Parts: sequence; structure tokens; C-alpha cells
Amino acid sequence: MSRRDDPPAAVSEPQVITNAGVDEGVPPELLQNENRQHLADRTYSSGGLSGGLSGGGH
Repeated sequence: MSRRDDPPAAVSEPQVITNAGVDEGVPPELLQNENRQHLADRTYSSGGLSGGLSGGGH
């Protein structure tokens, strides 16, 4: 419960992530693109690609 009572700790977490992104010199657009790709990869693996590959390359 002590951790939850410490609001500054929660604010420090997101700030570190932002700092890391800025430090790397990568624009937010690129970071978002990566996130989108990850989501797409998961969706494809969930059925699209998985189904096609399982079929034997129709």
C-alpha cells in the first residue's frame, strides 16, 4: 500500500520512458510505428499468417 501512496513514483516511471526515447533521438512517429507493427504481427500470427502457413502455402 505504501507504493500506491507514493504518487511521485508513478510519475517518475513515464518520465523515464520519455527521456529514453528522446535520448535515443528517435521521433515519436517511429516509436508509434513500431508499436503498430507489433500489434499487426500479433494479429497475423493469431490467424492470418498462421492459417496460411498451416495450410501448406496455398
